[in-house]
Amino acid sequence: DNDADKAKIAQINEEIDKFDSELARIQNEIKEEKRNYNNLDMDLASANNILHGAITCPKCHHQFLLSNEKSLEDVQAEKKSIEAKMKKSKQNMDSLVEDENKTAELVTKKEKEIIDIYHGLSRIEDQFRVLKGDLSTRPVFVNTKEHIDAHLAICTIALIVMRIIQLRIAAASSEIPANKLWSY
Repeated sequence: DNDADKAKIAQINEEIDKFDSELARIQNEIKEEKRNYNNLDMDLASANNILHGAITCPKCHHQFLLSNEKSLEDVQAEKKSIEAKMKKSKQNMDSLVEDENKTAELVTKKEKEIIDIYHGLSRIEDQFRVLKGDLSTRPVFVNTKEHIDAHLAICTIALIVMRIIQLRIAAASSEIPANKLWSY
């Protein structure tokens, strides 16, 4: 059982390593997407600055740019394109953050599995400690194999009965958590 638990822990650690590398990949993609978003934001600010420099003709109400590099329509189309790219970038970041949260949650679950396995091992060790100490499993006054086997059987049955009583008390009383009863 101990070897099986060690193998399970090793398997879970491998899964955690895979999740950690996936988490690192996602975090790098988020950084890259944030960088892309910030660049688009600067481009949008630049387009807005150009559009704020537009002048309207009082006679025909046509708008002109002070700069002759691009037409007003080109700048407006560029602004719409930038806004669409920013929206897509924001959606990508939201999706990546969601993936990051899911992956982190999986890592946490796997870590809890390992903790539960170690707690199980600890409880088993506690059972042996109770058998050896409180229930005096060590056959001090018996010499024959039959007497030793009978003594061990009685001690094991006593331990099982004691644990059943503890679990029933825990089920009946919400004041005592079940995990506290195991630390007898």
